[in-house]
Amino acid sequence: MNLRRTLQGLFLVFFFLLFFTASSSVSRLIPPDLFLRADPLAAAVVFLIAGSAAAVFLPALVLVISALLMGRAFCGYVCPLGTLLDLGARLARSPRSEPPWLLRHPGLPFWILSLVLLCGLLGFTLLAWLDPLVLLSRTTALLFQPWLLEGGKAFLELLRPLASKKEWFWLSDAQLQVPRFWLSALSLVWMGGIVTLSLWRSRLWCRAFCPLGSLLGLLGRRPLLARSVGESCLDCGACQEACPMGAVERDPRQTARGRCLVCGRCGEVCPVKAISFLRRGKAFTPAATASSWVLSRRGLLSAGALGLVTGLTVRVDAGRAAPRDRLIRPPGALPEPLFLDRCLRCGLCMSVCMSHTIQPSLWEAGLEGIWSPRLDLRLAPCEKHCNRCGQVCPTGAIRPLSLEERTHAKIGTAILLKERCLVWEQDKTCLVCDEICPYDAIEFREVEGKRRPFVTESRCNGCGYCEHKCPVQGESAIVVARMGEIRLERGSFVEEARARGFVFEGSREEVQSPSPFQPQEGELPPGFLRP
Repeated sequence: MNLRRTLQGLFLVFFFLLFFTASSSVSRLIPPDLFLRADPLAAAVVFLIAGSAAAVFLPALVLVISALLMGRAFCGYVCPLGTLLDLGARLARSPRSEPPWLLRHPGLPFWILSLVLLCGLLGFTLLAWLDPLVLLSRTTALLFQPWLLEGGKAFLELLRPLASKKEWFWLSDAQLQVPRFWLSALSLVWMGGIVTLSLWRSRLWCRAFCPLGSLLGLLGRRPLLARSVGESCLDCGACQEACPMGAVERDPRQTARGRCLVCGRCGEVCPVKAISFLRRGKAFTPAATASSWVLSRRGLLSAGALGLVTGLTVRVDAGRAAPRDRLIRPPGALPEPLFLDRCLRCGLCMSVCMSHTIQPSLWEAGLEGIWSPRLDLRLAPCEKHCNRCGQVCPTGAIRPLSLEERTHAKIGTAILLKERCLVWEQDKTCLVCDEICPYDAIEFREVEGKRRPFVTESRCNGCGYCEHKCPVQGESAIVVARMGEIRLERGSFVEEARARGFVFEGSREEVQSPSPFQPQEGELPPGFLRP
């Protein structure tokens, strides 16, 4: 047990270490999306939706082999979400008994797995809601990372007076930028529900709802290493009480192998040491109750019907046919149908975004696009010299681009709303959009004796600096729309941009203004003069 807890702790730390160092040099040694690449359920769903196998999912073979050898050992020793649920259950002393409704519906885990795979076959992913690795990754991006940075910022403020007194200017002048995300409350509610289930019954989420665990349990129905009960068993029930997954049946000699984590807890509490884990072929009781892992014909038909209804609903959803014009995807994103097919909604791109302009979608792309990344350019611009999102994407939904290719990956075009513009509507002097544009895409022309701003579409990359910095309250007077975006499955963005007549070379290398990410107290926006 001590070994298991040690391994759980190490893998949990490893998961968060990979996540929080995703934008550092560590990511060059170990990919930050390693856990997601090792997810066989994600690999299966992406294959069903996209129709092709991605080489990035080769690590998933390790989990498949481990399931064939040791069943759900991954869930008991490695899964970071399982470790957190174990920790919560241990602190709350959650009961391990089986809920009556789960006893009446033993095929529920299989039913959910079937639903996930059938929806994938129909072109719709449920991974964003049900896959434990995707869930924890996105929750870390939207909740845990901001919480950690907010705590660090508060601690920094406490140290600042001492640092100033000691003249530790590196500390007194240090700044921490805390990201803000839409849908963080929804993420909290969903993850909170999963934790609540496990506080009510130990690992109830893992027993009844986790499709990845169900897949591993299905693969491990006849593992090489299995629980064995000797003839000295006293039928005392201690193993049944101790099992965190309810894998020990009413007859303690029988095991629901689809749930067994190979944790060894049952053997530790056995008063006569009648329980051990042996390699198949040696003397052990091989009975595993079929009732725990048989999905009835009615259950399979129900899962198929619900999957069909869900898939058809998504396909006829208006958001799929006509996504909103202001829906801006990250630079390098695949064409929209392919992008939605391959995107796991894991949140890694959101966590590494330099300006945190990448936000989760709600209804902008319809039901299918919920949780997928979009750019909120009013909140922050897309930094010209940043290509992190494509570097960490586990499925290639956002292509990894060099900085030159990224510069030519046009994500949209700025549109001037004259009825809101201070210059056009109120004849005021404002140069903000012109001063801030790193691509020099704003020019002033003489109109009826007055200089008015215009957007040069051939130079506009869609970065959103103008929209972000526009001084008009509420909706900006200049906004970025999808018009003119370049999204390629393969090939060069540089060549495509030149073929379309776009000119991004020779743009301003540095914006001569305060950082758009850290507004300076008391400073006016660029282009404004003090009276």
